[in-house]
Amino acid sequence: TEYDQYVEKYAMMYDVDEDLIYAVIKTESNFDPKAVSGANAKGLMQIQEDTFKWVQTKMGVEGYMYNYEQIFEPEVNIKYGTYLLSMLLEMYDEDEKTVTVLIPHTELQYINPDLESTQFEDPERGLLAFGDIKLTPEEQNELAKSVEASMRERLDSEDLYAAADEFAVMKTWEIFQPLVTAVSPEYKVEMVFE
Repeated sequence: TEYDQYVEKYAMMYDVDEDLIYAVIKTESNFDPKAVSGANAKGLMQIQEDTFKWVQTKMGVEGYMYNYEQIFEPEVNIKYGTYLLSMLLEMYDEDEKTVTVLIPHTELQYINPDLESTQFEDPERGLLAFGDIKLTPEEQNELAKSVEASMRERLDSEDLYAAADEFAVMKTWEIFQPLVTAVSPEYKVEMVFE
């Protein structure tokens, strides 16, 4: 096919059988590089945007050479689709007919923006704009402490972490289940926290 060079290149690079790549392309798009599914998966190997972005993070620096707007380009689609297949192949248990996906637990990370270089467009319409209400420096300080305490209380609550973990499981399953089913319908996807 006209895609042989890309299939051969990425099959070798990511250690995936060429026949498997061709089977996925045939099943997913019937070799139509402009195919779009009802779930908005695109291209030869039918990759959704969330899946593409997730694969980018797994590939490291190399993953950011392309963006999702290029997903209809055969080389880009085959590269990311084959990398994803290589990950799936590492995760599956042939005896149990299971693909196990390891998910890290949610963790809190603080972002410290550089407020000195941050520009605010219209402070009159901001979060703490009260019109004619004027706060003393002490009141502003007390308000800031109260807001921070409320945020910390919410961020430290166990139910927030549980909800985030549940969301991670759901989104990861949405990424992997269609791919696993397309490749081998008898397999199931299992999510496990690291």
